[in-house]
Amino acid sequence: MKNYFFVFLFLIAFASNAQNKPAFGVYYNPSFTSRITQANSDLNWLKKEWDKLESGSVGYSVGAFAERTLSSKLSLRAGVGFSTFGERVDSLSDFGIDKYKTDYRFMEVPFVASYYFGENKNRRPYFSAGYTMNYFLNKSITYSMVGSNREEKTMIKGDEKSINHAVRFAFGFDFVLDKKWSLRTEIFANQFVSSLTNDGVRRMPFSSGLSVQLRKK
Repeated sequence: MKNYFFVFLFLIAFASNAQNKPAFGVYYNPSFTSRITQANSDLNWLKKEWDKLESGSVGYSVGAFAERTLSSKLSLRAGVGFSTFGERVDSLSDFGIDKYKTDYRFMEVPFVASYYFGENKNRRPYFSAGYTMNYFLNKSITYSMVGSNREEKTMIKGDEKSINHAVRFAFGFDFVLDKKWSLRTEIFANQFVSSLTNDGVRRMPFSSGLSVQLRKK
């Protein structure tokens, strides 16, 4: 957790060094994880088999952020939150398993730059791009046996790397509610650029979804 201590200090400096008062807000991002597992070129046979088993699943992220306005068109925000990426595996009935779902759980620290365009000050479209550092917490496995309606759930640490990296792109609208509050809605895509594990089967989640952000100036 030492890395997060330094990130926390950075967020404090980010907010306090702004020439004008920074804005603060909260966000909630429901998403659909369409893919987690990838095989490298040496394991194409495994990739073909795994593609038949793996299905996408829902996830979300929630957190808070501080934002600094750099100009009338450009802003930079940094935050901290919690996120999950889901993976569902089908066709395990031969092993006596009817349902098997894994939720990878992270603490996330996003850094995002937004560029605004358009003349309407009450409804401003924007494009954003950024980087997210993901600190792996644990993974939750939910499963049920064939012929049973009872779901079992367990939490394990696994052999995933502690620090993981992702890039994020989005397009949305910033709706001004009044002099202090604004509401943002955006469509985003999030792609891990580092594998969760060091083995031959890379796990690099890709998700997309809708982000809702409430911001106080």
